[in-house]
Amino acid sequence: MSVPIKQVEKEKNKIIIKEPIKINKQIKQAEKEKNEIITKEPIKINKQNLEINTMATNGIVMDLKTEKILWQKNSQEKKNIASLTKLVSALVFLETNPDWGKKIKITREDEIGGARLNVNFEEEIKIKDLFYAGLIGSKNNAILALVRSTGLSKENFVKKMNEKAAKMGFKNTRFADPTGLNPSNLSTAYEIAKIAKQTFENQEIKKILVIKRYNFYTFQGEKKIREVIVKNTNELLESSFKIKAGKTGFSNEANSCLVIQVENEKGNEIVAVLLGNKIKEINFKEMKILIEWIFQNYQWIKTN
Repeated sequence: MSVPIKQVEKEKNKIIIKEPIKINKQIKQAEKEKNEIITKEPIKINKQNLEINTMATNGIVMDLKTEKILWQKNSQEKKNIASLTKLVSALVFLETNPDWGKKIKITREDEIGGARLNVNFEEEIKIKDLFYAGLIGSKNNAILALVRSTGLSKENFVKKMNEKAAKMGFKNTRFADPTGLNPSNLSTAYEIAKIAKQTFENQEIKKILVIKRYNFYTFQGEKKIREVIVKNTNELLESSFKIKAGKTGFSNEANSCLVIQVENEKGNEIVAVLLGNKIKEINFKEMKILIEWIFQNYQWIKTN
């Protein structure tokens, strides 16, 4: 027996109008959940608590999602930023589409002082290992070897760094070299916090910056020569905090510098910067105190 045409069309229409309703509900639920995350804002719950003070001359703490400033000290003052420079160096280097498996040698022109990768001029090192060493151990000769591997002059690479900072919207950040040793590398605690936030959105960089210890081999041709160990300069990785990313810096002009992205037990994240402490151990100690103070005195509340 044949089915009437009108009945077929009726059942077909039922199927057609049923599915969009289901999809619309899913979209609305996703949008609702997304809005709830966006509108979760840190509110100070203990207004009677005294503001925290630091020996660090400059600093800031910013909520990661809303960029609300939770604490600051001379955050708009231009300061030398030492190896925090390497965050932007890393971003610019990644834009050159590096060949991670390629091996190159560190040369005499890469040796400019400060933290260095302890290898000789005959050993070949993979680009990937130089990149990791430059970020994890803040090795200056590794960074300069990476710059040279791009085929760009150091001056042109730095030009791209400044163009990158300008494109990211930073008016008070200026670079003179890619390692951070040059005292003319300047920024503010406020802009460093925002630079860090954007840099840590790169999952490759973020992953590298929480590695406590990195091992790799040097080569001569295809032959392995020896194993090299690079330890992370960020002592807070050994703490009880849930560090999501971070970078240290030190120079005679800048003193100790530190930027950290950290998450509390409820999943709320902040970016914190301290600049200008003469002793790095004090800088780490003050950063611990600052993080604890923020999470004790702020509560993240849905505002919608």
